[in-house]
Amino acid sequence: MENKIKFITTESVKDIEEIKPIPAIQYLPDWFKNAPPNQVGAVTIKGCMPVQDSMTSGYLLRLPQDMTIHFNVMDKVEKKKMIKIDFAMGQHLLNDPSFQNDAEQHSTSQVGGSKSYIAEENSPEGVCPIPKIINPFKIITPPGWSCLFVPPFHREEDYFKILPGIVDTDIYPQVVNFPFAFNRHKYPSFIKTLKRGMPYVQVIPFKRSNWKMEVSYVEKLNRLSLNWATKILNRYKSIWWNKKKYK
Repeated sequence: MENKIKFITTESVKDIEEIKPIPAIQYLPDWFKNAPPNQVGAVTIKGCMPVQDSMTSGYLLRLPQDMTIHFNVMDKVEKKKMIKIDFAMGQHLLNDPSFQNDAEQHSTSQVGGSKSYIAEENSPEGVCPIPKIINPFKIITPPGWSCLFVPPFHREEDYFKILPGIVDTDIYPQVVNFPFAFNRHKYPSFIKTLKRGMPYVQVIPFKRSNWKMEVSYVEKLNRLSLNWATKILNRYKSIWWNKKKYK
């Protein structure tokens, strides 16, 4: 039987094609697409299946509306740096429960206080609440399956990153929304409008199971094999890699 993940939303967003979830393989980052091909004498990341698998696994949720972020920029009136998020819906009189008009947030006390790692990611002073994006899609997986939610792997549009989490989407009855932290180490100060349709969450379904760890020791590990060493290109892909399908 084929596994199926369901993304359910309201009729009001039916015609907004660019915010519908998509298989991650349909949206590879530009830096990867522009990388030179993997070839003899010039081995590149295009031949690294572990990296490709990370980028193409699961599905992508895309921003449901434009949002403008002012991060650590000087407020000329208050004479201090500010962090502000404006959503497109906040500029209109429309009221649709699937979309947010203002930034919803968690207080810094909920993440361990102003000196916690997450709080300090959002502000050098640790005073910025943790903003949250309201997701218009309810996600349902088959019995026994959960979803890992992570920032899209290896993407360059990383002005912010969601806080990774796992939800048992086969039984959880609510919509999953996404708190996020700014990437202040890469972008210490910016004003940026992020467009509707930009991928911001990678959804990777997985089957729950129990595990037990074992550590063992051998005299010597055979780190290379003749099966590997006698090929020049695509060794892992041609010998051991298994194709994954998400559609």
